[in-house]
Amino acid sequence: MKSYTYLEGRKAMKKIKAILEKMMNSFIIVEGKKDVESLKEMGLKAHTILEMNKAKGDVMILTDNDREGDRLAKMIYDELLPNPNVNTIDTNSRKILCSILNIKTFESFGRKIKEFENEIMEVI
Repeated sequence: MKSYTYLEGRKAMKKIKAILEKMMNSFIIVEGKKDVESLKEMGLKAHTILEMNKAKGDVMILTDNDREGDRLAKMIYDELLPNPNVNTIDTNSRKILCSILNIKTFESFGRKIKEFENEIMEVI
């Protein structure tokens, strides 16, 4: 994981907390069941791509941080854009989380959040 200075760590922690708060009220779409389980362990409800037709309200797309994940995120975005039940579609949080936590998949999300918190607590 990246090393942070005091100020960088505080900024990164603020971003993570803001995204986690947003996640609590979002319809989260991930690639697979392991991603769903990882988020469930954190008290978050996520849905696989197969359930994207149920999306409503604010949607957050958290596909893997790879070429296929990029392709899927765009496909999901394009599919949901005309949906009148969807208010907003967030693809930016995925990039921020993957960058700060240095993750490739959301299967490791819970573990990476804990590692990040521990690292930041050492700096702060």
